[in-house]
Amino acid sequence: MRNRPIKVIELSGFNPNKRKQYPSRDSDYYYVASWAGMFARRLKKRFPELDIEVWRAEPEFNSATEKTVFDLKGIIFPYKKPIVPKAVTLQMVRRLRQYQKKYQLIIHFNTIFNVFFNQIIPRLLPDAKITLSHHGGVPPFRSGIKHMLKNKLLKNSFKHFHAHTYLRKEIKNWLLSTKSCPPVYFLPVGADFEIFRPVDKLTARQKLGLDESKIYGIYIGNFYRLKSVDIMLHVYRKFADKYNFSILFVGGNNNSTNDLYNEVINSGCPYWEHQNWLDLKYFLSAADFYIHPVINKEFGGFDVSLIEAMACNIPVLSPQLNELDFDYSELGICVNNGGEIEEKVEYMIHNHTHYKKCREVARQHLDGNNTIIDNLKNILMN
Repeated sequence: MRNRPIKVIELSGFNPNKRKQYPSRDSDYYYVASWAGMFARRLKKRFPELDIEVWRAEPEFNSATEKTVFDLKGIIFPYKKPIVPKAVTLQMVRRLRQYQKKYQLIIHFNTIFNVFFNQIIPRLLPDAKITLSHHGGVPPFRSGIKHMLKNKLLKNSFKHFHAHTYLRKEIKNWLLSTKSCPPVYFLPVGADFEIFRPVDKLTARQKLGLDESKIYGIYIGNFYRLKSVDIMLHVYRKFADKYNFSILFVGGNNNSTNDLYNEVINSGCPYWEHQNWLDLKYFLSAADFYIHPVINKEFGGFDVSLIEAMACNIPVLSPQLNELDFDYSELGICVNNGGEIEEKVEYMIHNHTHYKKCREVARQHLDGNNTIIDNLKNILMN
């Protein structure tokens, strides 16, 4: 098997509720517009010698369709005869089994919590090296037979995989509590430090029509309680007049997911709905610090926007700093619980200018095109 050429399959499930900004199916970019596609593009750019394909199934397709995009083969399979709901079909398994005979097959899948995938796919592809990545979500810790059974099935499956990556230390500890667990690695998505560069603050504020003298925190994402937007609005009201302080809210849309949309737009804070990704550097550069006091236990990810803020050289206030596996003291301040939030927001209002090396330090560890991809290649190949 060692003499066979390596074939990497970046695999993800499909999202039945795509945002309106999602590329159309006629676009070449549609074939790589996924979590798996992003990692594949970055891997191929950094290591052009790798043979990488990006796979997913979609209900709108009647036959497998291939396109070469960014020197990658992107394949959309019809979502028919599913083996793993919303992820893997019989046709996909058949092709993978053919590949298994010809290649040293490496599969990278975007969740550790899919019981069907974890129980079925390693048995159908016993010679493949499969790595599971934690892309968000929390373990099934709730009481009840359903959650207990899911927890048991997941833990029983982990021994069949090559490696796991995690975004939260809670996930790391849960994985390591499993018997015969393979190696686990911290692997956030990282930021594109070529796209996210600091823009002159005055220029950015003028472009966005913002007060040049005000202190601004910024938050990018949905306007909902899961991300503690209610807490952000509370600290805004507490400190707005006292410190000439406000918060920039970017990315919420008026739909059922954004349960605090009306509260945000009526708060007096500047707000914008979903923005072009390439323009976010102006919003981040206009701010003084990123505010992200997410303490909801149901939130299980690691927001890319935090790293993009660091890339624009602004510090971060977030409990997620504690998830980093290196010294984050140059990047901002951690919030450990709800009782600390007001105190630490007030600290950041006074001290945000002390953090001069956010971009420099973050780039050493969290560059999505270099350090993160080097780590991913080592995880997949070793």
